[in-house]
Amino acid sequence: MTTSTTLRAPSVPRALPPVPERPWMQRALPGAGAVYVLAWLAGLLVAPATPGTADAGAVHAFFTASADAFVRQALLVHGLAGLALVGLAVGFAVAVGPGRAGRWIAGTGVAAAGVSLLQVGLGIAAAHDVAHTPASTTKSWLQAVNVADVAKLLLLAALAAVTTRAAGRAGRLPRWLRLLGWVLVPLLAVGGFAFLVPTPALTVALTASLPTLLAWAGAAAWRLRR
Repeated sequence: MTTSTTLRAPSVPRALPPVPERPWMQRALPGAGAVYVLAWLAGLLVAPATPGTADAGAVHAFFTASADAFVRQALLVHGLAGLALVGLAVGFAVAVGPGRAGRWIAGTGVAAAGVSLLQVGLGIAAAHDVAHTPASTTKSWLQAVNVADVAKLLLLAALAAVTTRAAGRAGRLPRWLRLLGWVLVPLLAVGGFAFLVPTPALTVALTASLPTLLAWAGAAAWRLRR
């Protein structure tokens, strides 16, 4: 009696499709987010609070005593943070993918960064040669910084809105971070006008907008890195 044995070739595991490599701007998002947050935190420590622009004498006295500290603060919160904002905007745009949303994210973020860098120049002009500058001129320079801040915060509100919507619809952000983004948008859009009309309600919104912005930017940069 004979038996036949059929030999089977060993099964070869199916190769998995290669995982596409993330663009370097997306991989760099955590670094850009960290620089943005740390630049702001450091800037808040290097100079006292700037007075309002209603009293030219108080503005001039502030710059007479703290011009160098004000410039250092401007280089951090407007200069270094502005450069980091470019990285955040481009990284967010890459993370959500090509399309109208990505273009809006990149456009609003880079525009906000441009305004931020403009504020560095305006701040340096406000602090330049204060001893020989009329108080009214110093006040005008500071007012220009504040008006630019209104424009920047409106652009940041648009950046946060489009990023939250696009990344949220794609399932890239957790629910709590989407909620934080939607809270941030009105705080930025409304709070910015405290620079022009310093009412208590607007001042509260402006004060709350900064920690909310830093928390959202840092968390979104970390989540969208993948």
